[in-house]
Amino acid sequence: MQRIGIYGAARGLGSTLLAAHLFYFLREHGVRCSASSRGFRGGRPLGLARWTDILTTPREPTCYQTESRTPLGFGVHVLDLHAELIAAELDENACESWVILIRDEASLQRGLQLAHGLEGCVVLVWNGTDNALRRRVSLPCGRVRVAAAALPKSELLRRAGEAMAPIWRLPGGAGSTAGRAMIRVLRELLDQRSAAALHGVARVIGGQPPAPTTCGHCLLCRRGQAAPRANLRLDNPRADTGSLGWGHGAG
Repeated sequence: MQRIGIYGAARGLGSTLLAAHLFYFLREHGVRCSASSRGFRGGRPLGLARWTDILTTPREPTCYQTESRTPLGFGVHVLDLHAELIAAELDENACESWVILIRDEASLQRGLQLAHGLEGCVVLVWNGTDNALRRRVSLPCGRVRVAAAALPKSELLRRAGEAMAPIWRLPGGAGSTAGRAMIRVLRELLDQRSAAALHGVARVIGGQPPAPTTCGHCLLCRRGQAAPRANLRLDNPRADTGSLGWGHGAG
């Protein structure tokens, strides 16, 4: 399972909001995913704990053969990492890729300082900053880079955080400037191969993941299909058992 760490280089930069949107974006495209928050101190509740329908542990795939063919393979875990964490604590989370939110010169310097000590790809994302500052900052493409897309200051994004819902579920949110910007940022955070895989997948109606798929042929699938019939036989000794297909005492 891939692990993506999202860190705010200062308090109030929106790491929880971005982590939640990435979770919903993946889930609504049928990706097996989960998300959790770490590093909130002083007795405050963990950021994503306030979002009631975010899974902290992903569902186990019913069939590993078919699960490996879904977008992003065996899934993604999104980590919302709070600004109070120090560099050593960040690296303990062993993420394959990192997102660091920045807003001004101070958070940019802090983000760059942390980025060079982390393993894996690091993307800095501007959130609510002014365009003049963004134009002055340029990093060459490489392991550490600045995202081309940015999140604007937005009343809709603030309301999404208060409502604990992705911006595209708010009235007018999907077509808003902030809603479109959020989608651009989320797509950029995924590598090109993953983004291409998601591009060809229809979003799941209602935002819920599809039922776990099965190939119908491997032993794991056959056991799962036969289990309801076996329960029926135990509950009703007179039930017909001749149609189980793979016989008594199999496997």
